[in-house]
Amino acid sequence: MQNHQPYGPQYPDNEIEVVRDDMDAEKKQEMETYLQGLRYSDGAMKELIEKLDSLDKKVMVVFWGDHYPGSGIYTDMYKGNEVELHKTPLLMYNNFGLEREELGTKSLNFVQTDVLNSIGEKISPFQKLLTQVNGKLSTLSKIELFDNNQNKQTKKEIATIEELKDYRMIEYDVNAGKRYSLKTDFYK
Repeated sequence: MQNHQPYGPQYPDNEIEVVRDDMDAEKKQEMETYLQGLRYSDGAMKELIEKLDSLDKKVMVVFWGDHYPGSGIYTDMYKGNEVELHKTPLLMYNNFGLEREELGTKSLNFVQTDVLNSIGEKISPFQKLLTQVNGKLSTLSKIELFDNNQNKQTKKEIATIEELKDYRMIEYDVNAGKRYSLKTDFYK
């Protein structure tokens, strides 16, 4: 939860100065706090990677953010395009030499299958369904759905994706239904 709002003056040794004429002093201070937090996070990430690289056991870690900061720091930049506000970098790091792979833009619920497939692990029928949905769509969102070429999908196009219908049925079953799928080997 590093760098989550509120962005009060929490770093007495803040080295960041935002110089903008079109931003009031409070917003500048919030942005400076956010950016200093990013600097600290980068330093901590470097330390973590150095420690992981020194381990004898194989380790893979996945880091992501769920959205850019609110408080008007970035929201004004993306007014009218909330999808961009929710696109954040994803880092999959390993200490055992897997090749770097460009993942593109994708929903977080597809990342588990990327991790398992990259290390050659067996996937469950549910994860196979996720892989099939990801073969047709790069994102699953309440806001908008995009195909793997980042083309926004219409309701008519979405309605033709059988794997998505199956996914939504399972999602309903687990979240609001009678949880029939939990009584099977679908997740094993």
